[in-house]
Amino acid sequence: MATQRAPLSLNAHLGARNAASHVLEGAGRFAPVLGLAERRIIRRGGDLLMVASPWLVTAAVAGAQPDLASALTAGVAWLLAASIADTYRPHRAARSRLSLFAAGLTLAIAAGLFAVAATLLPQVILPATTFGFASDLALIAVLLVGWTLLYSHVVQQSAWRYRAAIRGSTNAARATARTLRRALARDYTLVGFVADEGEHDSVQVLDGVRVLGMADRLLDLLQTNRVSQLVLANEDRLTGEQIELLAQARQQGVEIVTMFDFYRTVSGRLPLEDGPAFRLAALTTPRERAFTFYALAKRGMDVAISLVGLAGVALVIPFIALANALESPGPLFYSQTRVGRGGRTFKILKFRSMIVNAERGTAQWSRPNDNRITRIGRVIRKTHLDEVPQLWNVLSGDMSFVGPRPERPEMIQELEAHIHSYAARHAVQPGLTGWAQVNYPYGNTVRDALVKLEYDLYYIQHRSLWLDVLCIVRTIKTVVLMTGV
Repeated sequence: MATQRAPLSLNAHLGARNAASHVLEGAGRFAPVLGLAERRIIRRGGDLLMVASPWLVTAAVAGAQPDLASALTAGVAWLLAASIADTYRPHRAARSRLSLFAAGLTLAIAAGLFAVAATLLPQVILPATTFGFASDLALIAVLLVGWTLLYSHVVQQSAWRYRAAIRGSTNAARATARTLRRALARDYTLVGFVADEGEHDSVQVLDGVRVLGMADRLLDLLQTNRVSQLVLANEDRLTGEQIELLAQARQQGVEIVTMFDFYRTVSGRLPLEDGPAFRLAALTTPRERAFTFYALAKRGMDVAISLVGLAGVALVIPFIALANALESPGPLFYSQTRVGRGGRTFKILKFRSMIVNAERGTAQWSRPNDNRITRIGRVIRKTHLDEVPQLWNVLSGDMSFVGPRPERPEMIQELEAHIHSYAARHAVQPGLTGWAQVNYPYGNTVRDALVKLEYDLYYIQHRSLWLDVLCIVRTIKTVVLMTGV
């Protein structure tokens, strides 16, 4: 005989509901989110699959063996083209329109690279007709549009984003908040600041971002606002009790990252403005590196590039010499003293792009629309041809092809008076191009020099052959688009 179930009391009902809410809340705290690295893998993997699809799909439809050589070459061409076009830079990936434009530009560059590869490699096969090649490109374009929109509407949904809070409200913390809101708005949801005592006690909104409360209520604030990642902007000032609170937050599933590590991951720079702790971290080597093998490989690459480049320079010297002689008679080459590795000085060579005696003994930064620059000088500066004679400095060992750009001693003396740790950029050989040059436009202020130093120190900490190749590829884009000074 079935027994009748007794109705739940009000207290039991509320207890069950609270228990359920705790379970859901705990599941939410440990719910899977997609970090930047995972998003990059998904995005690039999807792009590569779309690009390789014509060779894979055609073979599947025809029941033939897939043309793996052509599919692999198409994938490599896409990755090179994406590096040139900066396709995966966060601010582009975060917006569908910019992402679609970047994908179209990348496809155009990749098509050219693939066509070149097909003429050099017999294993890579182009479609028999121009119409066939155009049809393949159209198919790839349609697939890329579909995949980009799918990625934007599924992977970048708020449910998959980190909910980030920043502990501290210093200048560096606010700069990190601006980065999150602009470049990473589709990857992170910025919840707000958690302020220390004495930091904006009575302020509820700072730079358009909520101040959630004070750090003594950290655990409650993280739980109430469902924070999944906490960025520490003031780890050098934490007390033992505050660190214990962070340990409890970590136990609850909140990821904890220092502002220094977060900033360099998302921006490719090292923060230097917010105290000695950040400047010290920028000077350290984060892990053991095989720098000896890297140095040997880098030197071999420098010599090879210099020999090929100097042979090419010999072909354009007569034309530049004639143009200079007609417009501004004087020497073809121009030498300047620059500071290299270890603070040692050396002479760099450049094609002269200014009138004779442009500085009259006083070192000056170049300015936009500088009337000292000749007409032919503007052309060779835009194409960076004026810097090409420095390949001789690379060959002789005073410079490398990639590294921080060498500055004049007078400029360095001025910058060291205003910028802490500026001398650290002389830990490696200066370069003809560098990480700062491909990520930041030309600048002529102390502020510009500080930002470039942040990029230079990032390069010094993370230097590798891959980073060197990336700098070279992006430099090619700069030269082709004529975005020099």
